[in-house]
Amino acid sequence: MKKIKHSFSIVALLASMSIGASGDIEWSYSGDTGPEYWGDLSPEFSQCKNGIEQSPIDLGYFAEENESLRTLKHKFRSVPLTVVNNGHTIQVNTNRDSFTKTELGKQRLLQFHFHSPSENTLDGKQFPLEAHFVHINDEGSLSVVGIFYEEGKKNRALAKILNTAPKHKGTNTKEKYKINPNKVLGARKTEEYFRFAGSLTTPPCTEGVNWYISKNIQSLSAEQIEKFEHLFHGGNARPVQNINDRKLYTTEND
Repeated sequence: MKKIKHSFSIVALLASMSIGASGDIEWSYSGDTGPEYWGDLSPEFSQCKNGIEQSPIDLGYFAEENESLRTLKHKFRSVPLTVVNNGHTIQVNTNRDSFTKTELGKQRLLQFHFHSPSENTLDGKQFPLEAHFVHINDEGSLSVVGIFYEEGKKNRALAKILNTAPKHKGTNTKEKYKINPNKVLGARKTEEYFRFAGSLTTPPCTEGVNWYISKNIQSLSAEQIEKFEHLFHGGNARPVQNINDRKLYTTEND
């Protein structure tokens, strides 16, 4: 699989902004700067229209079982709760002491952020919310662990984040609160997931990203869904992309 060259700039970019957010070039989720036009906004964004391993995708019935995939092992540490609204998503940065072990080795957690509605879909179903946990390893390869949320019981971990999130572009910190990414992910000891090669889901849509989508679907309340939707009117989800010749793997066939 392709690797993204490890550099201070990309690490700083991903840690401080939504995954793939780029410079001063204006882009959005609607109108003339929406997803269908991203590839024309700048030469830097060319993979948004010319890429062949773009994310998100539909996690369909054609997933193949792969016995070489290992159980994801998360070791996440609590961090002071600082929530960033960068105009495209709300995001919580971590201190790099948290990591996930995959079949590719240790992946350090940079940040996690949210898309409403979900970007990836499951057999065509779109969920009201999806979280992306963005990781990087020592060689500079990026990995994203994604998880879906469906309407149900109130989610306490998300409540902390929602109550802290700025309503407009900016940063808000609540010193008395700490957040453990594991509470947001809701990871289990044995975690089944889908695995595919993909890209950043926002400009510049860089490919070479390792994707893991958990089958452990979490819940949030109708009120919480409404709060997320209100933050970004019209949603902040890129439409599903063609899978092309890629393989979609799963840890087990349901």
